[in-house]
Formats: sequence, C-alpha cells, structure tokens
Amino acid sequence: MPPTAIKAPVAFSAADADELGELQRQIDLLDPVIARYKVLTERADDAAKASPKDEPVVYRGAYWELQLGPRRNERTVTEKWKAFVYLRKLLTYEGLVAVLDIPLGLIDKNVPDSVSKPWIVKEQSGYRSRKLVALAPLAAELLKAA
Repeated sequence: MPPTAIKAPVAFSAADADELGELQRQIDLLDPVIARYKVLTERADDAAKASPKDEPVVYRGAYWELQLGPRRNERTVTEKWKAFVYLRKLLTYEGLVAVLDIPLGLIDKNVPDSVSKPWIVKEQSGYRSRKLVALAPLAAELLKAA
C-alpha cells in the first residue's frame, strides 16, 4: 500500500520537513565519528579489565581525561526454579502471573493463532517507520556526497 499524503492534525510544515531532512543528513555524516568513538570506548573497557573491579580507572591524555568508575554490582538469578517456587507460595499463581512478562515471540512460535486470538490484542499503537526522501536534485547530491 503506497503512503498517503495527508494533512496531519498537528502542524508540521514544509519548512519542518526540510529542516528534518537536513538534520538527518548531518546525523548521517556523524556515522564514522560514532563508529570510531565505539572502537575507542571498547578499547578503554578492554584495557580496564586488567584493573581491580572495585577501583576506578583513569586514562589521561594531553587534552582529555577518561574516568571509569568501579564496576557496578549486578544480580542474576542462577536457580530460577527455586525463585519461582518461593514466589508462587508468596504471591499465589494469580499474583505471579500478574508480574510475569511473557514474550510474544515465544507465544507466536509455540501457540497457534486460533488458540491465542481470544487472549492477545493486536492494535496499531506502535511507532511509525520514518524515512526521509530527498526531493530536489541538490538534496540528492548532498546525500551522495555524504
């Protein structure tokens, strides 16, 4: 189904569309910068692995200093069955089901639509995809140069 050009109830002008397109072009120019940033932050994180986990790490350059704090404490349930049994007794089944987050992908993979249809609501409430398309030849040339 082709997109439909409509007048949206919220004011969004042609100038807004042009500004959004220009901002997207500028953001696209940052892709190599962001990739290099990720490489350097990963390198700093890898180098910090040799340091004690409970102490901060500092890397000092001529103009900047990178300060990495101590590693955060994270918790992981290692015996899910024991946690489930205890919570089931504490919360009852109804309470436990209320706090569970059941992945829809798991249901889609294992439960036929005819069975799940009565208890799964499907609505168009998600986000819209967004694509900026250059309309003028100048805009297209700017995109090729990026």
